[in-house]
This record gives sequence, structure tokens and C-alpha cells, in this order.
Amino acid sequence: MHINILLPLRRVIELSAQDEDYDLAKLVLTSKHRRAKRGILAKFLDKTLPPDPKPTFVSGFLAEIVLKAHSVSRWSLALLVPPLLVMTILLTMLLLKVPFLEYSVVQVLTNLFNLFVSDGWATGLAWAFGITVVVAIGSFVDHDLLQRQLDYLPATKNHFYNFWLRLALWEEMVFRAGSEKWTWAERVRASFLFGIIHIVNIWYSMAAGLSIGLTGFAFMLIYQWHYRKTQNQIYATSVTGVVHALYNVAAVALIAVVGIVWLVQKFIL
Repeated sequence: MHINILLPLRRVIELSAQDEDYDLAKLVLTSKHRRAKRGILAKFLDKTLPPDPKPTFVSGFLAEIVLKAHSVSRWSLALLVPPLLVMTILLTMLLLKVPFLEYSVVQVLTNLFNLFVSDGWATGLAWAFGITVVVAIGSFVDHDLLQRQLDYLPATKNHFYNFWLRLALWEEMVFRAGSEKWTWAERVRASFLFGIIHIVNIWYSMAAGLSIGLTGFAFMLIYQWHYRKTQNQIYATSVTGVVHALYNVAAVALIAVVGIVWLVQKFIL
């Protein structure tokens, strides 16, 4: 499938609700997400996560169509974001009081390298080593050609939001989509692993990683609520993916504001 058929493919998805016999529409709507098998991170998740439920692949563009079909507004879902952010921040602040949880991977590596070199060199080596390891462990997604083409169909006119929606849906399909087939113990385990892999972002503290695990469980509850209401995995994944994307956008905006305030106080005031 080449890029020049993206517009027809967009039309195919839109027509799917009207013409369920349209073969390509069926192909799009039944494309299964399968866990990546190659790379250290992919193998770790494959061994530690509950059994792969092979959910239907949901792209950002498809998610927006599904929400529109169900008359669900992005802004109504945005109401869930502030309490989720507050919960994550408060739990992180609480966990930061626990010894060692305040450290990030970069800080641990810096302290280690500091045994052999000066502070500046230790910090530089920590970042270089950490980034190298992150690249080396690989990705947790492995989409086929059709899925990659679907993934790059623009969901909205806002490219910044589209980027975060794409990433959010990647995580939703690994950690929550299809979780109606899991036990509650398996759902808790998947949420814990969701938090743990965020420590791979080497500047995240361990406290932040653990608190994001709780946020992941909140996303799990949102997914389960909407799945049980509709018995529709595509719809539940779409809702949770959009909430997750809006949460990420809000978190990035908050970090940017805090960073700007810090810079102003340090260098201007």
C-alpha cells in the first residue's frame, strides 16, 4: 500500500459505517494489533504482560471517526484530565519522600560515574550512556504496512495533538486494549508495567514511574467502563486513547509553564 492511496483509504473508513460489505473497510476494521517480538523492551513486555489479546488496531483517524459516530466530544473527555493530573502529581510528591525513589536513571548513573570522573563529565557520561541504552533496547510496537499507513492519516488539523494521540494509542493497544479478556490481577500487573516502562525515560524519577502506574490503572478503569457499556473494543480504545493523549498534552503544557517560570526566576528576576 503506497502513500497515494491514503485519501481513498480515508474515504473507505468513513464509508465503512454505511457499507459493511466493503472488503477494504473490513480489512481496516479487523486489522489486529500484535505485540512486538524483536528488541529487549519488546521481549521483556512479551514475557511480563498478560497474554496478548490481539485487539483490533485503532489509529488516531479511526478513533476520531468512532467518537464522532457515538457523539462523544473530545472536550467532554477532557474533563477527566485535571483530576488524573492532580492524582499523579500528589502521589509523586508522596513517593518522593521514600528513600531512593527520588532518583532517576540519569541521577543513578551520574552518581556511579562520579566515582571515577568529575561532576560535569559524570553528568555527560550518564546522559550519553542512558540515551544509548534507550535506543538499544528498541521499541514496543511493530506495525505492519497497513497499520503504519493508517497511523499517519491525520486525525485532526492539529498536528501537535495528532502526535500525542498516535503515541497514546500505541500504549493503549499494548497495555489496555483487549484487557476485557484479562483478570483484574492481570490488569493491575499491566498497569504496574505501564508505569515501570516510563522510567525508561531516563529523566523520570522512580517515584514518577510508580505514580504513572496508578494513572495507567485509571486509564484501565476508563477502558473497562466504556467497554462494558458498549461491548466494543474499538470504541473503548478510542475513548481511552483520546483521554490519554489529552492528559499527555496537559502534562507537557504544565511542565513547559513550570520550566518557563523557573527560568524567569533564575535569570531575570
